[in-house]
Amino acid sequence: LLAQVAENSYQLVWSFHQILLDGWSLPLVFEEFQRLYGAAREGQTLELPQAPPFRNYIEWLERQDLAAAKVWWKEWLEGFDEPTPVVFDRPESDQGREYGEREGIMPRSLHERLQGFARRHRMTVNTVVQASWALLLARYANVDDVVFGVTVSGRPPELDGVEDMVGLFINTLPTRVRMPRAQEEGSSVLEWLQAQQAKQLELRGFEFTPLAQVQRWAGMAGGDGLFDTFMVFQNYPLDEAPEEAPEEGGEAAPEAGAEGAPAEGVTSADTGTEERSNFALTLVAYPEPVLTLDIEYNRQRHDDSTVERMLRHLQQLLDGMVARSEAPVSSLSLLTAPERQQLEVEWATGEPVKPTLAASRLFPARFAAVAEEQGDAAAVRSHDGTSWSYRELDERSRSLATALQEQSVGPEVLVALAAERSPELVCGLVAILRAGGAYLPLDPEYPDDRLQTMLTDSAAPVVLTTARLAPRLGQLAPEGTTVVVVESAFGGEDPAPELPALELDGESLAYVIYTSGSTGVPKGVAVSHAAMVIYADEMVHQLELSAEDRVLQFASISFDVVVEEVIPALLAGASVVLPGRDLLLSAEQLESVVAEQGVTVMELPAVYWQEWVRDLEEREMRPPESLRLVMLGTQKPSPERLATWQAWELPALYVFGLTETTVTNTVHFVPASVSEDPSALDLPIGRPIAGQQVYVLNALGQPMPVGAPGELFIGHEAGRGQARTPQIASSDPGAADEQLSW
Repeated sequence: LLAQVAENSYQLVWSFHQILLDGWSLPLVFEEFQRLYGAAREGQTLELPQAPPFRNYIEWLERQDLAAAKVWWKEWLEGFDEPTPVVFDRPESDQGREYGEREGIMPRSLHERLQGFARRHRMTVNTVVQASWALLLARYANVDDVVFGVTVSGRPPELDGVEDMVGLFINTLPTRVRMPRAQEEGSSVLEWLQAQQAKQLELRGFEFTPLAQVQRWAGMAGGDGLFDTFMVFQNYPLDEAPEEAPEEGGEAAPEAGAEGAPAEGVTSADTGTEERSNFALTLVAYPEPVLTLDIEYNRQRHDDSTVERMLRHLQQLLDGMVARSEAPVSSLSLLTAPERQQLEVEWATGEPVKPTLAASRLFPARFAAVAEEQGDAAAVRSHDGTSWSYRELDERSRSLATALQEQSVGPEVLVALAAERSPELVCGLVAILRAGGAYLPLDPEYPDDRLQTMLTDSAAPVVLTTARLAPRLGQLAPEGTTVVVVESAFGGEDPAPELPALELDGESLAYVIYTSGSTGVPKGVAVSHAAMVIYADEMVHQLELSAEDRVLQFASISFDVVVEEVIPALLAGASVVLPGRDLLLSAEQLESVVAEQGVTVMELPAVYWQEWVRDLEEREMRPPESLRLVMLGTQKPSPERLATWQAWELPALYVFGLTETTVTNTVHFVPASVSEDPSALDLPIGRPIAGQQVYVLNALGQPMPVGAPGELFIGHEAGRGQARTPQIASSDPGAADEQLSW
């Protein structure tokens, strides 16, 4: 298309399929065009010499040894059976592709240092750029072996006249790069780059191999390709002849001849090319006049900001390779200083907390103060209409705590607590803590074998249970275990005795909760008084609890979520609402309990909550008016259901945590206002709560960039109290992939 844009100015738009021409051929054809145009403008006839025919290259290809190529490719790709994962911002959709492009011009100082580094060590700039791309892909995918596509020039130097041929010579082939470990031979940046250079030179002997053939030899299953990312090293400027030979894996423009040059006054300006690939990510490197890295991507899957961050990371890696060539490859960081501050400080660490070690700041003293202040306000409300005030709970728990102390219950003494959802359950929990002991919750719904295992493994010397359950627990407990019945401590006309002062500190044991055992033998996680109270105070803050609130106790008592439902409510002077045992069987019954008891706050497993929301939608109803906030845990909630929840103008708090690290570690608040960006409802795990430290790291212990999967590491602030497990707990990324990103 030739468009006249001024009296003596035209714009030429020229499109062609790459099956006809490659980058090397472009300046050859363009030069002929300019010469012919210049001659025609002067009224001259120009006869151009015949270029060597493309069929010569085809004949050369047919003479190559595919059997030797097969051996080489199979050996090089052995053990690689799936494409290197690409980190996307959004899953693939059927909305087609909208391409974006982001350009990163490297600082001239880096460009000059990179060229000098390559010359000194007799390697190409292309090798260094390829290595940086490989390292970026490896770090983003959290793997140590990557394969990506590269373009090779494909023009065999032994073929006469190949530099003047026009046609498609380039080939797309896989290149494989393994990341060395710190202690391995050849682990330094320089040694690793030299090994990559040698391998690329080896590849040149087999760069004629068709990609489809390589893929078959690699044994890729189905229609899977070997790679989803692609790199091109472009070295064929249209406006000037190159000063050096092309680097391997790239293309350079052939020198223009002087004969038949365009007539004086004929010039071209703003010459450029635009091309698209079908790959998820394509890196195009332009080495002159200053190194420029261009990433092409599908906007349906990647945000602009993500690609801009990739370009910054590539610059960091290139700078690190040149500046620290003797250092191990594993030590190179792709994070900028601001990113490190964000990932290691701003996002990783919750608000500081004061050490909670003094007895006056622990649960027994705190509860006594709240009970005196709240007096006749309801502390516990049961589904059957039973209600205990704070005064009643205070007196009964003191009586029960005295009975426990008579059985030698005190600091570091474990008491197994077995009760159904009832005021007696809450009273038993409070009494054990007020006696200075620690509780081990036993769900009566559990099978006998499970209960017996926990009783035997924990060696709890005392079992606290209700009159109905006492015979069963007495049979399951090891010989010599004392069984105390909750109701036996109630009644009588005498006021509850005052409890003696406790010799209790923050590191004293508060509770032990057993894990499910899904990954092996169940483990008892021991949590201190300080950790429990600091966590409870934080949840009072996060949930904005007050004496006006009514908090539903939904979870099985053997789950640590009970700590989240009961302890913060009691420290805030709120009411704990106890539903019946069949609550899980009916969404309508849940609504009934919430409405009748005026529940304001509750925590539900995300799966259960989603079914409830779906049921409400089908019945064209909404949650009871009393409910102001729901906590969601166990799994990531559905964005679709969250959108419905927001349409009802209700907020949610997504909580994530491990039993080993005191219930909840991170929270993400979902506001009641409808999100304009639907992707905002694909929730991250959020930010750490007070006193917590949370990091997403790779196998080398390095912070992962935003959006990249890694292993979740959880620590705590010194002096905050802790679970009696190692200070750093980790979660296998294979167990919950959707959880493990910021």
